[in-house]
Amino acid sequence: MSRISGWKSLAAVTATILIMNIGAVGMTTGRVEAATIHVPGDYATISGAIAAASAGDTIYVAAGTYNENLNVNKSLTLTGQDSTTVVVTAANPAASVFNVTADSVNISKFTVSGASGGGQAGIFLGAGISYCNISNNILSSNFDGIWLGSGSHHNTLTGNTLSGNYQGFEVYISNYNTFSGNNASTNNNYGFKIDSGDHNTYINNIANSNTKYGFYVVTGDGGGATNTTFTNNTANLNTQYGIRINGGSGYTFTGNTFNLNVIAGFRLKDAITNLGIQNNNITNNPIGIDIDVSVADVTSWTITYNNFSGNSTCAISNTAVAGTLNAVNNWWGSNSGPGPVGPGTGDKITDRITYSPWAVQSKQALSPGGTIVIATNQGALTDITITNLNTLPRLTLACTRPYGIISFKVINLAPGATVVLTFTFPKTPPPDLQFWKYIHNTWINCSSLLGNITPGNKTVTITIKDGGLGDNDGVANGYIADPGTFVIPDSVVTTPFGASTPAIPAQQAPIALPTVSVTSAKVISSTRVIAELQNFSGTSATTRMVLYVDGKDFDRHDVTLAPGDTTTVNFDISKLQPGIHTIAVNNVTAGEVNTSDVPVTLIVILTVCMVLAAAGTFLFFSRKKKRSWD
Repeated sequence: MSRISGWKSLAAVTATILIMNIGAVGMTTGRVEAATIHVPGDYATISGAIAAASAGDTIYVAAGTYNENLNVNKSLTLTGQDSTTVVVTAANPAASVFNVTADSVNISKFTVSGASGGGQAGIFLGAGISYCNISNNILSSNFDGIWLGSGSHHNTLTGNTLSGNYQGFEVYISNYNTFSGNNASTNNNYGFKIDSGDHNTYINNIANSNTKYGFYVVTGDGGGATNTTFTNNTANLNTQYGIRINGGSGYTFTGNTFNLNVIAGFRLKDAITNLGIQNNNITNNPIGIDIDVSVADVTSWTITYNNFSGNSTCAISNTAVAGTLNAVNNWWGSNSGPGPVGPGTGDKITDRITYSPWAVQSKQALSPGGTIVIATNQGALTDITITNLNTLPRLTLACTRPYGIISFKVINLAPGATVVLTFTFPKTPPPDLQFWKYIHNTWINCSSLLGNITPGNKTVTITIKDGGLGDNDGVANGYIADPGTFVIPDSVVTTPFGASTPAIPAQQAPIALPTVSVTSAKVISSTRVIAELQNFSGTSATTRMVLYVDGKDFDRHDVTLAPGDTTTVNFDISKLQPGIHTIAVNNVTAGEVNTSDVPVTLIVILTVCMVLAAAGTFLFFSRKKKRSWD
């Protein structure tokens, strides 16, 4: 093809593109953008703005009091200037204030009141209404603060305050809805009434000081709730129960608080299956959990890792028809466990409850090196086990671990709490004691968590923050868990050159960035030192490995490692002169100098070695000293 024809082809292509773009621009200019309508600027009333709006529009309402009943029949966003200054009251108390009859409606920042007629609501989501977002409203003096009708799915209700209503929320046979950060307190019946529904989630809500219950889950017309999750909610000071459940299946309770309710924290009735109550605070009620005689069988229930304390009559009363309740690893308010069925002085329990082992605040544990006493300054300890060193991959640091691998959980914490654990050993630990934890399939040096080690003191403290370094899941969720071990690094004293593989201790620092770290370094012959490295980061990293002899740079290598890779670096020491030399291995990168803690000292007796070699005999003497407890 000639140059001219080539240019012609390019021009044709360019012209085509320009025409297509012009067409696209023409199409775009014909589209109507969503509008923002102001009340009272554009329309005097909210209902007038709704009538004039198109789906997708936003109605912004300025401060003032609006006496209206609103039919929201389009997918709109209605937002007030501020929930304390934009007040919408029912013109007709026998009708709901906001009657939502369209999907994808957003309502936020209003005070809504006056829908006091039976079955009416401040905000009423009609049957089959889905994908609505109701947030940051104040609802009072209504029959229901917020109602979700049958078939209302995938709605999100966040940050609303419901008080002084007959009921706060009423949820009727609706699925996959999320309720978070709402406060449904001081209502005249229930904070939340939940009539059936599947896969609904309640998180960080408050339901305090209601005339009957904080939460009431009923079987009703829908056959009972299923797969319902309650996380980090509070139901305190209610006139009867924190929560009452009548039937249903698949309940999960985690991190909730039920405190100072007048009759019981939990009231459980009828056919309930697959109930899990873990890591909750159930305290200072007459009865913590009251299991009614109408419950057929509790075999599928698990009530574990909870805080039961201060419940004056009993922590758990089990009068179910059949089954033994699994209630192990709970804190019963005393190190001695529950009574009177149990052996302790803690909260009482009834028959047909498996309560042992239970959580404690301090406990003796037998280890390979003797008996350790472990204690916590808050929460409670469970699942304390001490196993031999073969249960987990070896620690590459040359060291002694006289007390094996210690596993434990600290439960019943406030999310994000900082815990001080105390370990009392049979012998005084050395000053260079380290603490390592096995997190995400990797040994991590957590010695920064150690408190000061005082000569003559057999007690060591470890400070761990829930969700921080030393907490295996890394989430501030009210409990801390994972295995750990106390480490005494080996120290190598004068070693004749050429002896058997003395270790050069190296500090592993996988938390620092970059995270390529020396994990071991050894003299393996008369000519080589080998250092092992590992990249603990999630990205490739480069480091410079340096061998220092008598404090001077003797040999160096630059190494690049992929994520998770390990490698070895060989240093040449064949040119060392006879004499006594101090050797250390560093890896040096921007932001990190990772050096051996205790350099190894080598005695190079080159002349003697040559004489002995000529005689066909090699005599090398080594002394490798293990650090021990006093």
